[in-house]
Amino acid sequence: MLKKLMKRFGRTLLSFGLIVAGIFSAAFGLKGFLLSSRFIDGGVTGISMLLSDVLHAPLSILLLVINLPFIAIGYRHIGRAFAIKSVLSIAGLSLCLAFVKFPDVTPDKLLTAVFGGFFIGAGIGLANTIARLQQLYDDDHEFDIRNRDGGGVEVVIVVPLRTA
Repeated sequence: MLKKLMKRFGRTLLSFGLIVAGIFSAAFGLKGFLLSSRFIDGGVTGISMLLSDVLHAPLSILLLVINLPFIAIGYRHIGRAFAIKSVLSIAGLSLCLAFVKFPDVTPDKLLTAVFGGFFIGAGIGLANTIARLQQLYDDDHEFDIRNRDGGGVEVVIVVPLRTA
């Protein structure tokens, strides 16, 4: 029982760490690349960016407001835990955009498109990996990030074999 509780606590802690890393990665992609070069992202973030430019309203506030209907839909169809993590992630991104300073990395449009997209995509992927594994496999999966002997990082994902 204690071992299972510790495993769940470890997953929760890892999920929190990945969400925080994802928030900072996405914020860096937005502020360090896209916003400074006047590039627009897709989806709700892109709509928020467009409205921010047109209305001269803070992007951080628009991200929260425009995401609210989607959080409500997620709550109804996926569940409370998903909605809570989504609210915390979006609020974290909004706070990061409002208060964390990032350098304008490059004026080069190609590098802006490539690396801006990379950091935003990595941020979303980091934030969603654990939640998606938990949703699909409950406790019947393993996700581990560890240092490799001799340098580097090793990521291990183990999921059960399912046959049709």
